[in-house]
Amino acid sequence: MPNVAVLGLTLEPNTRKLAAATHGRSAWIIDLAPASGAATLTLSPAALTFAPQLINTPSTAQPVTLTVTGAVPLSISSITVDDKAFAVSSTTCAMAPATNVPGASCTLNITFTPGTTGLNNSAIHLKDNATGGATNIAVQGTGTWSTATLSPTALTFAPQLINTPSTPQPVTLTVTGTVPLQLSGFSSDSSDFVVTGTTCFSTNAPGSNCTVSVTYTPATAGLKNSKIHINGSFTGGKLDLPVSGTGTQDSIAPSSLTFNFTYPQQTTGSQNVTLTNAGTTVIHITGISITPDSLGLGEFTQTNTCAATLAARASCTVTVTFTGLQFGTDTANLQVTDDGANGAPELVPLTGTQN
Repeated sequence: MPNVAVLGLTLEPNTRKLAAATHGRSAWIIDLAPASGAATLTLSPAALTFAPQLINTPSTAQPVTLTVTGAVPLSISSITVDDKAFAVSSTTCAMAPATNVPGASCTLNITFTPGTTGLNNSAIHLKDNATGGATNIAVQGTGTWSTATLSPTALTFAPQLINTPSTPQPVTLTVTGTVPLQLSGFSSDSSDFVVTGTTCFSTNAPGSNCTVSVTYTPATAGLKNSKIHINGSFTGGKLDLPVSGTGTQDSIAPSSLTFNFTYPQQTTGSQNVTLTNAGTTVIHITGISITPDSLGLGEFTQTNTCAATLAARASCTVTVTFTGLQFGTDTANLQVTDDGANGAPELVPLTGTQN
């Protein structure tokens, strides 16, 4: 209608037409009836593809913008999904009986929470007054478990005195794949092996690494094989770390002997090594000797107070003597064989120097 003075307005209720009388012509007729027919709209994007997502963990919501085009308001009566792994977490769109007016835009926020591994294809359905009575949004995503590697892949501890904790050994855990690793804790098949420290978080990002430290405290003598379980969002709920160690019932101290003499002030001397039974049963000693020395001169000798058996909590002494027969450095080992070290000979390195 032109920009002219309106001299009068007349509304026809039956036809829903408004007549406007203006200066210079009889009237302008304006149709007030609402537009009829199907609503039209656009979706941006028209479909959603989610990045691989950890099982049973909701993704960040992805938005779809709905814009009403044409002249007919959009009425949405319901929103449904084919697969419960996908959900509309929130929306700014008006739901019937309210309508979304022509030209307006609103947002659907959609999340993906996979319950199984593999590809999920589904659709979001809006029951509305668009052509066909519905608007469909295609959605897809892949569910996956976390993956990680361990370095080293297993731990072997040196022989360890029973009831005495070892030095912790570290294992590096690296999160591989594209989803975070969620950790719930650690467990062990044997109380001899425990996790005594970690730099890992409850949620660890892809590509990150952290450390798990394991301590071995043997309760009995002999070989022990076990597993540490790293519990989290893995297939089967855990990642296993094999561990092994040998408990010893006897201890030898000190662990090495060094002699250093200057001629002519000193050419011979002795030092003691103590063998202790730390267990609650008898140790049977089958041999105490000096291995051949590196110079072949027999510069090391030993005497001892040890009998064939060593009672629980008891000790005996081995006295090692070095006699410098020529200038230079000689080496050998004190060798003790008993059943307190799982039958394996125990060696105490010996070094003697005559200057």
